[in-house]
Amino acid sequence: MPAKNTTRSVLAYSGVGLQLAGIIFVFVYVGHRLDEYYSTSPGFLVAGAVLGLLIGFYSLIKELSAIDKRTKGQKEEEQKKGRKWL
Repeated sequence: MPAKNTTRSVLAYSGVGLQLAGIIFVFVYVGHRLDEYYSTSPGFLVAGAVLGLLIGFYSLIKELSAIDKRTKGQKEEEQKKGRKWL
């Protein structure tokens, strides 16, 4: 069972990292395209990067706290299974 939990944890954490990178990439790309369309310098690109970072890190913190809660819940269940006298 520990190998299965380890695999789930690795996949969950790598998914969070990929999600962060994807959010930042999308906002930077949209900012770049807006700069091309309106013929502006790096204004929209910088705004997209900052907005992408803010939203990405908010999402990162939210997902990591949810993973942490699930992990704690699983550990408590395993401890309760081990205690047959309670």
